[in-house]
Amino acid sequence: MPEYEGRTITRRDRAHVAFNMKNAEDKDRNAREYVENLKKRWGTGVSALCLIYNATGDTITYAYTEIREEGHYDKYDNWNYISHLLYNSGVSKSDNWNGCLSTVITGRDTSPVFEAIFTLAEA
Repeated sequence: MPEYEGRTITRRDRAHVAFNMKNAEDKDRNAREYVENLKKRWGTGVSALCLIYNATGDTITYAYTEIREEGHYDKYDNWNYISHLLYNSGVSKSDNWNGCLSTVITGRDTSPVFEAIFTLAEA
């Protein structure tokens, strides 16, 4: 890309290009077709078709999950808090925190497509 020639390329530059190239060369269509074909192989059961696009400017090298003892979430009433956020979010939600932006969109049938995009807020 000529606009970056002779420059030090930053994470923000990489995020900007990644976000702008999300749909280039039919990548978005090919990814959707791929998960839809997986669904056809799975059959008629309930499922969620997930598409996650990383436009952060870096590789995603770790993920967070939390496992606690039985009753932990009941004891601290976290499920009510999480449930409230989930049910009031509708079919799309964006969150901007600490310079990072995440956007999710989902359908509502028995096999909805769930799409998530992770990028930098200023990309």
